[in-house]
Amino acid sequence: MGRRIILLIAATAIAAVGTVLVYTYAKNADDRALEDQSPVTVVVAKTEIPAGTPVRQAAESGAFEQRDIPSATAIDGAMSSIDPIEEQVALTMIFPNQQLSTQMFGKTLVESSVLPMPTGNIAVSFQFTDPARVAGFVKPGSEVVVFLTIGPANGGQNQQGESTRVLLPKAQVIAVGPTTAAPPGDSSKTDGENANDEQIPRAMLTLALTEAQATELVYGSQHGTLYLGLLNAQSKVSGELPPVTGQNLFAND
Repeated sequence: MGRRIILLIAATAIAAVGTVLVYTYAKNADDRALEDQSPVTVVVAKTEIPAGTPVRQAAESGAFEQRDIPSATAIDGAMSSIDPIEEQVALTMIFPNQQLSTQMFGKTLVESSVLPMPTGNIAVSFQFTDPARVAGFVKPGSEVVVFLTIGPANGGQNQQGESTRVLLPKAQVIAVGPTTAAPPGDSSKTDGENANDEQIPRAMLTLALTEAQATELVYGSQHGTLYLGLLNAQSKVSGELPPVTGQNLFAND
């Protein structure tokens, strides 16, 4: 009997030691993996921070936290501390889990009203529903493709009905405004949508555009429906495909 107890105690001890060794190995493997990716410390938002919010006020409410991330995923101008911007305010809406960069803050919202954008471009704002802005995944700095659905009476190439095509293969988002809810029966909805009284969230997105691009998108927004697609470095959009219509929708099936 005594021998069995001794064996049971020994087995329990070995199992405990094995568990500790496995945990230590896994933790060290995670640490080594992070080290291999050249980790950097960045500050991210824990909560939504409206434009015009003082950094000190946001910090006191616990709106920021530091995280270690692979350097390859850090955005341009990412900050490891809020000390350099402690006396500044947010220049644009900042969303939860969004990395902070120096371009998002300034001394005052009025003095910093000019948005950072490529030289020679124009900042133009458009309103999109949640689905049309990729369910809210489009952020400042994102690159997007713009689709347009338009009818024949307003310039659509298909004279028998609506057509959809790529209007702009690539554009940069430089700001995301506050989200609002479209009231029931909004005139911008289709007849089918108007039958549903559910409010659809909308947000104002500001794009950096050339004069020609801005002209096309303004016209398209006034006479058709704009829809965005989110791009990454591997995305391929030619913008040369013919418009899709009800007649050719299944042509390639």
